[in-house]
Amino acid sequence: MNRLELFNKVARIIRPAHREYVDITDQDMHLKDSSLDSLDCLMISVFLCDVYGIDQETAKEMRFTTVRECMDFCDKHKTKDHDSVDKAIAEVNW
Repeated sequence: MNRLELFNKVARIIRPAHREYVDITDQDMHLKDSSLDSLDCLMISVFLCDVYGIDQETAKEMRFTTVRECMDFCDKHKTKDHDSVDKAIAEVNW
């Protein structure tokens, strides 16, 4: 599954409709250089933990400044996986 695609798709879902989002194209780009703010990053982490079945206590430890750090955390602690981005998004309790 494409980790960058998943991150961008979740980011587009959690962003308020009145705020523009520009896809992140590099997993190592620092998120402070993106259109995401700290609340956006918090919401992304909540939804990605849901996607990967990461428990709440472990999720509290999640800290990231890049997409790669975020997704590496998810890969390390996940209890479920998905075949595709669309299947992962479909399973989230929005």
